[in-house]
Amino acid sequence: MVIPTGADSPRESAILVFDIGKTNVKLLVMNSTGSILNVLKTENRSLDKPPYLQLDTEGVWNWLMDSASSLAQDHAIAAIVTSTHGCAAALV
Repeated sequence: MVIPTGADSPRESAILVFDIGKTNVKLLVMNSTGSILNVLKTENRSLDKPPYLQLDTEGVWNWLMDSASSLAQDHAIAAIVTSTHGCAAALV
């Protein structure tokens, strides 16, 4: 898929992969053939707050918003895929 940009030439569409790992949080930009075009990563910190050790979800969210916005300036993001390690849990 090609996404028009309003410029002289359209940009190839890309997939943004958001990967929450035990040690790092990553954003990867991939093209339709699976080639990695760009990678940003940050440490996945834990906070020792009551009632238990927990992931810094606010810090990850802020990093994600800033990083995804930055990547979207250079890549025509057409889809977002998420992935996480099996030890993470979201409790609502």
